[in-house]
Amino acid sequence: MTLAAEAFAAEVARALASPEDGPLTARFPAALVTAIAAAPDPARPERLETALAATIERLDLLGVPRGRQFVLLAGDAPGAGALPAALRRALGVPVIAHDPSGAAFVAGHAPDGTLLELNDELREAEALVVVGPAPRDAALSGGPFLLCPGLVSARTALAWEQAAARGGPRAAWALALAAEREAPVDLAVLWDESGRVVVGGGRERFQAFARAAGWA
Repeated sequence: MTLAAEAFAAEVARALASPEDGPLTARFPAALVTAIAAAPDPARPERLETALAATIERLDLLGVPRGRQFVLLAGDAPGAGALPAALRRALGVPVIAHDPSGAAFVAGHAPDGTLLELNDELREAEALVVVGPAPRDAALSGGPFLLCPGLVSARTALAWEQAAARGGPRAAWALALAAEREAPVDLAVLWDESGRVVVGGGRERFQAFARAAGWA
């Protein structure tokens, strides 16, 4: 492991030990079936495995065994690459690539009536964790965007794209945050470009980033 990788691993461990919104035990009181929605940082893809490994280990220590955890890779057909298999070998938990054309369920509707269809693997999950880069406004990626458009059906992804085209970043954020209200994120593990990591409740962290960007 390089010095940079070691420093990032230490930063993830620090953030998991000191969450922004209270102890993790309050969010994981039992051995909940836990879906971990994740996506690599295009600029630093190696960080994803480090962050996932630390998150999975911490959940295991909290009483959520590895056998009750699985990773759901967000994005547009990442199964075409080698990442899912590589992560399965490294992490020792199931890793599933999201397919926008695959099975989905209706989680709810956005305030504007948009149908919010999420990956069917989330239907039976008892807890949801997001691990990935923090939101980057210019790219409309990271954070809540791992859920929408990252884990939605092709139909909902198209609605998100159309909303962003019509209403710009504010509309894109609104739809992504609406998806989180229908599929609450119990824990978010997010890092910025410098490698600083924040850990806390998904809704709290996502809203904080939206306010900082001026879209909430």
